Amino acid sequence: MLTEPQVRAMLVSRKEGRALAKKHPEIADEYRQGATYCTLAEKYLAYLSKNTGANAVGYAIRRLIPKKELGELDKVRRKARCQKVGLQSKKNGAGIFAMTVEEKKSASQKAMKTLLAAVGKKPWDGSKRLTEFGEMTEAEYVAKLVSMRTCGYQLITKLVNLIFENDRTYTAVKRRGGDLRHG
Repeated sequence: MLTEPQVRAMLVSRKEGRALAKKHPEIADEYRQGATYCTLAEKYLAYLSKNTGANAVGYAIRRLIPKKELGELDKVRRKARCQKVGLQSKKNGAGIFAMTVEEKKSASQKAMKTLLAAVGKKPWDGSKRLTEFGEMTEAEYVAKLVSMRTCGYQLITKLVNLIFENDRTYTAVKRRGGDLRHG
């Protein structure tokens, strides 16, 4: 729940943002040329607190620049910010640039497991199940069925999902198995 001072600050931001858009529509061009909410607030709304001023500028910008154009501008700015941070990290040997190859691999695998779990999928984790060919992992089972060249990926997908109790897609199974028929 918002406090009374927070609500007041939001109302001030809105009021000042409307007035700023009317009085100084040129801020839209300044924003397009790279000025930030904070720098515009310092220039036009120095009498407000930093946050309230920046929020007011944001309100004015959203009134002056069409949503589609603003989305494109934000995308370009975000990319530039990420590149800048990435270059600083590389220069300082921080973040991913401080990791060994093994640490990067481990972080990547952890991220993929988290992502798969978030969408309700199980990673190809190497757990074994009893199949008609003996005990195998999902990947080994897919490779075995593909190498036998007796059934297509749709059937392989159904068999993998049945035996390993997963919900793999045709694409995931095909990607895992590789198209050995043509290679």
